[in-house]
Amino acid sequence: MSTHKLNFHILQSNDEISFERFLAGLSHQLIKQHRIQIIARDAQQADAIDALLWNEPAEAFMPHSLASDPLCPNQAITISHKLEDTPCEAVIVCDCENMLDSDQIVHYIVDQNPQRLQASRTLYKNFKQQGKLAHIIKHQSQEN
Repeated sequence: MSTHKLNFHILQSNDEISFERFLAGLSHQLIKQHRIQIIARDAQQADAIDALLWNEPAEAFMPHSLASDPLCPNQAITISHKLEDTPCEAVIVCDCENMLDSDQIVHYIVDQNPQRLQASRTLYKNFKQQGKLAHIIKHQSQEN
């Protein structure tokens, strides 16, 4: 597991199953040491991630909730489509459209969608221009 503050996880596919599998695995690794916030691309993806984490990974349950759910505050994982003011040490970002100005450890997940790849390159260059070191991690596709 990377200990860098800024991490770009480059997936070698563009399919939603690989993305979800990677997101669930990364979340499972991170909650062993951190409270995390997952920032989805939009509200629809936030709902899909909420549903995903009820079942993945199959061998473990990860306590989580949508940030909008007032009945479940301060879970190990908070899911939203924007940065929320919730206690966390790490953030997983499912889109690279906007630079996240955060003191937390940030993990950007980038699939092979051309627009998201270009956005991640722009974001990486912006971080570099600011003198921030970003770590690039390339992940191989996982077969079913």
